[in-house]
Amino acid sequence: VEFFLDGKSIGEDDTSPYSLSLDLTDVSTGYHTFGAKATDSTENVGEASVNVNVLLNASTPILYLTNPSPGSTLPSASFPFTLEAFAFSPAGVSSVTFSLRQNGSTSAIGAAASVGSNLWQLGWTIAPPAGSYQLSAAMTTGAGQTVESDYVAVTVQ
Repeated sequence: VEFFLDGKSIGEDDTSPYSLSLDLTDVSTGYHTFGAKATDSTENVGEASVNVNVLLNASTPILYLTNPSPGSTLPSASFPFTLEAFAFSPAGVSSVTFSLRQNGSTSAIGAAASVGSNLWQLGWTIAPPAGSYQLSAAMTTGAGQTVESDYVAVTVQ
């Protein structure tokens, strides 16, 4: 069995039960895909993968978009579209808002609601005009600190 992290081979095990010890020091906080590919003695191949949320250094606030993924194309017909962010703070999270940026101009989309497990969602109801945009989220922690996510590039068609 060969094991993968985000599509990159990270090791093999040829003895049942198949397993792999993983050092997470080089893995960033966020969603990652862990996978395995098994090949039997007659060269039949089976593959499986799972997306997992890795949370490291939980002593500082963490905020990132989980939906849409970077580079996504959003057809206008897909609206309303659910925006989602992972938001964590040791002091708690008071609010999360989403914004849209194009050509240096930023506009608010709206405030998200907590749906549990540190996830916050907002139904984006009105599609912007077709074009390339950058989405971001901002979180206010329970201690009043503001944290901004990285931008995620998307295209609206």
